[in-house]
Amino acid sequence: MMRSVPRERSGSCAALRRIRAGGLRAAICLILLATAACSRGVATYGDMSGAAEQVSIGALLEAPELHLGREIRVSGRIVQVCQVMGCWFEVMQEDRRLMVDLRMGRSFVIPEGSAGAWAVVTGTFVRDEGVLKIFAKGTEIHDGPPA
Repeated sequence: MMRSVPRERSGSCAALRRIRAGGLRAAICLILLATAACSRGVATYGDMSGAAEQVSIGALLEAPELHLGREIRVSGRIVQVCQVMGCWFEVMQEDRRLMVDLRMGRSFVIPEGSAGAWAVVTGTFVRDEGVLKIFAKGTEIHDGPPA
């Protein structure tokens, strides 16, 4: 024999479930909005950890032998990006440019539309086939100048 549940009770349980589900959805939305607000304007690619020395592009280009083979950090505006897969880009600080090599995207690539954004790059400063560049370990792309 089937037990019947009084109508008001089943209706109130359903209403309670809707309120709980709505509350859960609202909590999830608030968490997502807070997370988005905290990370707004910055996208990280690769590994930015480590204690790399901050060096200006001008200092690197004026005395490269002082920095070759060392892990460094540079920042500047992205002025050119590989349009095939985003596997290299050039960053400019003041009027000096430096190539950032992402090694054919082995670890990460950046969006092809990143030109004009600001970047902070961590990696090893090298002379590769006569060209001074950074083999990037990680890159942050910012909407505006990084703090």
